[in-house]
Amino acid sequence: MSIPVAKVAFSMLCAGIVIPLLGQAATPADAAEVQINLCSAPAEVVDALQLKPVPAADYEVWYVETADLALLRNGVVVRLRIKANAAELTLKFADQECARIAPALLPARQSKCEYDVRGSTAVGAVSISKALSDDQVRALIADPGGLPALLDPAQVEFLRQRASLWPLPAPLVRLGPIHVQTYRRKGEAFVVEDWRLPSGWRFMELSQKTILSSAAGLTIELQSRLTQHRVAMCTDQGSPAAAKLQDLLRR
Repeated sequence: MSIPVAKVAFSMLCAGIVIPLLGQAATPADAAEVQINLCSAPAEVVDALQLKPVPAADYEVWYVETADLALLRNGVVVRLRIKANAAELTLKFADQECARIAPALLPARQSKCEYDVRGSTAVGAVSISKALSDDQVRALIADPGGLPALLDPAQVEFLRQRASLWPLPAPLVRLGPIHVQTYRRKGEAFVVEDWRLPSGWRFMELSQKTILSSAAGLTIELQSRLTQHRVAMCTDQGSPAAAKLQDLLRR
């Protein structure tokens, strides 16, 4: 469920949740990320924004799903992210109210609840991650049906208590790989990612971390700068998660 950004911030204030001033660290209840889908050609985006590649931040992505997207339909995305020196298995749960998540369900250093802000709407999402060894990565890609045995207890508990999705549906399939190239502009806080799918489909997304009370203003500022630099923003500013999975399934 999408919620207007201003309404989310107002609700947090009514509930007695303190929203810090810009520049202060976000608390678990008010962390946010502004996300903007870009529709100019990737080379034009890089040139217009004077972006520089950050090879150390590049990564490869695999997803685990069912052929009929049963996980996604239940608000769950299972993502394996592989970097040069580390791999992480993340379960992301959509449509969560961060202020109402029991702290016991969000173990320190491996989880977060954050609002994904797209346009004028914000959707809370919980992410719980687990580091995987090289052997575990190879095993999961070779046999996605082994996913349940690889999950961390905190991931299983959230699946059971909040998603009501345990045991997981079967059979599970692996989808990927997607190659993601990361760009930054010197002195700027935003990140631009270039997603390249096996089908040849490419899309770019600009994102920047913030706090919920500042998200609306930051969105306007970033949109203004993109317009100034003649970078086209997509008409559809919704999450591309479903489109990515559907594209991967068609292979």
